[in-house]
Amino acid sequence: MSQFIFWIVQPKTDLSKRWEYLLHREGWTARVEPDFGAFCAEAEGQRVGIALVDHGVLKPDAAEAVKKLKARRGGISLILTAPSTVSQDKVIAVLEAGADDNFPEDIDDRLLLAKLKSHLRRVLPSMASALDVLKSPGGELKVDRSRARRGSRPGASGRAWLAERPPSSSYNPFSWRRR
Repeated sequence: MSQFIFWIVQPKTDLSKRWEYLLHREGWTARVEPDFGAFCAEAEGQRVGIALVDHGVLKPDAAEAVKKLKARRGGISLILTAPSTVSQDKVIAVLEAGADDNFPEDIDDRLLLAKLKSHLRRVLPSMASALDVLKSPGGELKVDRSRARRGSRPGASGRAWLAERPPSSSYNPFSWRRR
């Protein structure tokens, strides 16, 4: 399985380095790509990821470039970053072509992280809900809910248990207690 990667496709090196540092500080894998063509070549082998793409690198036709990328790699969430000088019509065209969101370039770092975490919850809902890490002074405890079995007995699934149970007037299939 491929690793989840954040790509930063931004021609402004100061901004791309700041965002790369911010993502690495969160423990995420981030790669900076200088142009959209290099990003597309890098993303070819990946199944999932989030790309922060500057609107200026999507020339000449930004909407067409987004459509092509989403057709090849639908698991990559594409977030457009644009200066405030880009017209709303251009931003709307790219969003309608398949981009997942639009962030201003001068976004606050804390807001950027909050929005990226929100995208992660949407992109990876099963991974986000399946593994919790509980932290305490004694250390960390990882709870993997994907391996948990609820409402079943050894040797019988929950539905098999209901099928085996004799009908009773006092039996409520929606109660949590088993009699």
